[in-house]
Amino acid sequence: GKKAKTAAANMVKGTGAVRVLPTTPKGRDVIIRRTTTFHGHGGSVRCLLRIGPVLWSGGDEGCIRLWRISDGSAVASIADATENGASLLNLAVVAGKVWSCSADGYVREWTLGNA
Repeated sequence: GKKAKTAAANMVKGTGAVRVLPTTPKGRDVIIRRTTTFHGHGGSVRCLLRIGPVLWSGGDEGCIRLWRISDGSAVASIADATENGASLLNLAVVAGKVWSCSADGYVREWTLGNA
């Protein structure tokens, strides 16, 4: 059978960018650049969800954080999003509401909008 091509990545010296090979069908390299970094979780980040201009992230410490994508600033933090600091495992939008699931065995609904 046919073997799948494996992409190789090489750092572009001094730029913080990564050059991904194989090249595109027209023979051009694909360059991936890190443009924004968000920092604030106390451990590993397990899940991400983008809703318009806001990025939601869930971490090992049981916290959900909301970030403004345009400038990387923190919008909000839900410190007690799980029981006893259990890891957030996933975030999803269903019918206009955010749902989370976590290592404590719970699925939770989060309402968007004003109170």
